[in-house]
Amino acid sequence: MSQFFDQASLVMVPSGYKNGKVYSQKPLSTDGELTFTRSNDTATRVNSSGLIEKVRTNVALYSNDFSNAAWAKLDNATVSGIRVADPFGGNTAWQVIFDGSSNGRIEQTIGSLINNGTYTTSFYLRVASGTVSAFVINDAVTITTTWQRFSSIETITGTDAYPRLRCNTAATIQVYAGQFELSDFGATDYIATTSAAVSVGPVANLPRLDYSGGCPSLLLEPQRTNLLQYSDGLVPAQAFGATLTKNSIVSPDGYQNASLFTPSGGAGGVTLMTSSFSGYYTISVYLKGSVNGQKVRAFGDLQSTIIDWTITTEWVRYTATFNATNPTGQSIYLLAGSYFTPSQNNPFYVYGAQIEAGAYATSYIPTIAATTRGAEVCNLLSMSSGVASGATAGTLFIELEHKLNSTAGDSFVFGQTNGTFPAGRGYIYAADSGFADSFGGGGFAIPQSQTVKMIFRMNSLSNANIFQNGVKGATVSGTAWAAINSIQFRGAYASMKVKQILFSKSALTDAQCIELTTL
Repeated sequence: MSQFFDQASLVMVPSGYKNGKVYSQKPLSTDGELTFTRSNDTATRVNSSGLIEKVRTNVALYSNDFSNAAWAKLDNATVSGIRVADPFGGNTAWQVIFDGSSNGRIEQTIGSLINNGTYTTSFYLRVASGTVSAFVINDAVTITTTWQRFSSIETITGTDAYPRLRCNTAATIQVYAGQFELSDFGATDYIATTSAAVSVGPVANLPRLDYSGGCPSLLLEPQRTNLLQYSDGLVPAQAFGATLTKNSIVSPDGYQNASLFTPSGGAGGVTLMTSSFSGYYTISVYLKGSVNGQKVRAFGDLQSTIIDWTITTEWVRYTATFNATNPTGQSIYLLAGSYFTPSQNNPFYVYGAQIEAGAYATSYIPTIAATTRGAEVCNLLSMSSGVASGATAGTLFIELEHKLNSTAGDSFVFGQTNGTFPAGRGYIYAADSGFADSFGGGGFAIPQSQTVKMIFRMNSLSNANIFQNGVKGATVSGTAWAAINSIQFRGAYASMKVKQILFSKSALTDAQCIELTTL
């Protein structure tokens, strides 16, 4: 591999990225950048700490500039121009002065929110001496000489909210880092803002380096919709024969937002959703038992038992796929208690439930209402002169995991002429590889959900081979390509974890190709 790296003109092992771009290790210039797209701020990934990382947004403007007009100073509250030490060793905290007027406060007016949504307001607060009683929103707090982060959770009525710090007594309160975010469990890590709300995490068009397998891979997936509401901890009112207690334990995303399901002794469960289903759907949910070996059932009114899961005392994502052949409406449930013999009455924890159309589970999509994550595309549609131009032969090596989507199409294309891909292109189509059109195949069936190492080798512009997992495919030939200059991965047609891409402007030997692709 080191020899191939040395002679390769393009090397991409997922590591560096920015909005809309995946960087290559070779070349280091923009010539090696792959373009990336995905719509919507709704994706997640498993980060390098092994936690599910979501998109989070601080909607409060000028989050640490309390002198700005975005923060209204009401009923004689004022802000000093003298900055003081903050909780993290800087000198960026503010002093807010209250003169004892009733309802003295600093606050923002924030609109266009989710009606009946639950939001969290938070500030870091301290005083120079003694203690002071104040309010974050309407929650009373006692502020001491030690920096503490105080938060208040409220479900708003309508689409406006007023995050605020209020004090009815004469006091000077040191304030740092205001945050207002969609959260029913409390404050998340601080996000600094100025003139606009700021989102962090896998936002739209930001490539996802996923660490669910340990080492990072570029995650590419089709468009999918999580049909459930309030997917993090589900809806307590939809439990029956049991109680569902939200925010009971730290979940796989690192925050205390997983729910506790406690059977009442009889037939207990929770309704996930009620709808008409037709075709294949996949249920996925993170479960953690209070004892090893307890059982939880996924059940549909028309499907009967979909699956019985035996769960452990560790967080595990469980999945099950069902084929709804009767489009009549039905409910889908999680069941425990006396639905089993013997009865399964031990409590368990639940987080991140998902029901999506499709024959396999994709990465978690958090919801309040049904939410869609867009399909992902990553490509290099016009290789520069330094990467490929002028080559009359070439070797493209890719290592990936591939999982076929229900919509057939080219999930990977190795081609020519800026992505229009005429005769002679190399491809992964559905669950097979090959060379299209006049070249006439020469490929393999691709093992699904397994690591695959492949080489598309152009011996000349009219003659080629594919190597897969150490095996050489048939030599194919046909009308000559005009150029070798484009690579494209299309998440609409498959879920893929891309681990390596290397391209050389020369054809490696059979022995080298077999060595490189042997698992």
